[in-house]
Amino acid sequence: MKQLLALVACSALALFLVACGTAMVLAVSEVLSPSELWDVAGALWAGFWVTLALGAVPALLLGAPIYWWFWRRGRGGWVVAAGLGVLLGCLVGVIEPALLPWGVACGLVTALLARLASRWVLQ
Repeated sequence: MKQLLALVACSALALFLVACGTAMVLAVSEVLSPSELWDVAGALWAGFWVTLALGAVPALLLGAPIYWWFWRRGRGGWVVAAGLGVLLGCLVGVIEPALLPWGVACGLVTALLARLASRWVLQ
C-alpha cells in the first residue's frame, strides 16, 4: 500500500509539472500570436487549471493504481507506462475530440515523468 501511495504522489508531481509546461506553452503562444480569447495571464491560468482538472482522474485514480498492479507483477516498465499514458490521455477525446492530441501528449509525458520519479521512490 505504501508503494501505491508513493506512485500516486509521483503521478501528482508529474501532472503538476505537465500542467506548468502546458501553461508556459500557451502563454508563449499568446505572446507570439495574441488572440481575442484571453491575455497572457488568462492563457497561463487556463493551461494550468484545465490540464490539472482533465488529468487528475486519469493520472491519480486510474493510472497510478493500474501501473502499481503491473509493477507488483514485475511488468512495470517504460513501455507499460508509455502505453498507459497514451491510453488514459485518449480519455480527453471523450470530452472534446479536438483535444485528443493534447490529451495524448500530456498523458504520455505525465506517465513517463511519473515512471522516472517512481524509479527512485520504489527502490
